[in-house]
Amino acid sequence: MFRSLLCKCCFLSLQLLGIGSEEALSALTALREDDECHQRAPEGTEVCGLNALQLRQGLKDDSLDVRTGLGLHCQSAQDSELIAGIRDQNCDQRWPNEARLIRKYMRNSSNRILLFGWMQCPCVGIAQSRFADANLCYVGRQWENPRSTLMKYLQCRENDPQSHSFIYLRSDSSENAIWSFAGNGFAFGDKIMSSASLSNKAAKADASMECHHAHINVNVYGTQLEECRVGKDVAGSWQDDGTCSEQIGGVHQICIEKLPSDFSKQTHQSAWSETRAGKRHCVCIGAWSLYMTDASKHADGAKNIMPHCRAIPETVFTPRYLRNWRDWNGYPASVLRGLQDLVMRCLEQEDDVKLRCGLKERFLKLQHSPEAKELQHADQLSALDSVLAEEHCLSHN
Repeated sequence: MFRSLLCKCCFLSLQLLGIGSEEALSALTALREDDECHQRAPEGTEVCGLNALQLRQGLKDDSLDVRTGLGLHCQSAQDSELIAGIRDQNCDQRWPNEARLIRKYMRNSSNRILLFGWMQCPCVGIAQSRFADANLCYVGRQWENPRSTLMKYLQCRENDPQSHSFIYLRSDSSENAIWSFAGNGFAFGDKIMSSASLSNKAAKADASMECHHAHINVNVYGTQLEECRVGKDVAGSWQDDGTCSEQIGGVHQICIEKLPSDFSKQTHQSAWSETRAGKRHCVCIGAWSLYMTDASKHADGAKNIMPHCRAIPETVFTPRYLRNWRDWNGYPASVLRGLQDLVMRCLEQEDDVKLRCGLKERFLKLQHSPEAKELQHADQLSALDSVLAEEHCLSHN
């Protein structure tokens, strides 16, 4: 039997009695990642011969050698045998659910390129941009949690604990060709891998090059993304090239034409916008969404704020950023209100039918995606739905 592990916090009391090694490892991981437990366990609390101070230090160690990683001093023969069993498990045994998920992707013969990665790593954006440039079809998963168990499994599988993205390609064009690990997203950077080399790898894997992916350098109308920056202004939260193309962090992707002075205070930030009033500025998707959600609190500002839509990337209309539309630093925002106000104002800015239809196409693609169910048949979008229905688009971009 596995000796009891007890973490005495305000509401946490976990006992592991007679459980298998995989469950034990999962529970140990949960304890390690429970910051509240680390912070509140009394200094005198004993955890299997381990006091709370050691617990706070040891449980945060990522080592899979439980005895060494935790300084665990359980003396029973069963405990020693269990710990040795955990140490000797292979990656598939330690993360069985994650292993099954990857096998499911790899067993699908129609999948030719796979991309898995932590969204906060620039490596993911690099790979996505390269694949978008080449219209390469790929599938996979991206996650926000830096402690993702899927990432831990892939790091173990490839014996590469430093990578946060993982790209796989079929080794040849046969239906069930084996998969080859092609490296992380950085390996696909344009300074490392040429377009010709990428095309050759895709052709060898028999990957389709007919998929359109949202691209950070294309705006919401489907044309080249313009700069938000004006002149030599360096304080507008844009990237080095002057565009609102940040893909991680706050995700500054909404270019505002004339920023209201109250924008930052009304979105629960410091008063920084007072010094940017009336100027172009890249603001975060979540901040825009919250400002429009709470429009009744600052009616004049919400009425007059105007996005510069040719400088807003089409990526704002992807499921990846739905979380940003729904929340801003813990303050709930209405994805319906935020999106509707953006689309309506972008439609007002353009008379060109092709551009208006490009905007319609991109919004509808998000609206009909499986991840955006709240956008489907929503009464709050009735005004926008009516306007879009009047846009008679004979062809798509």
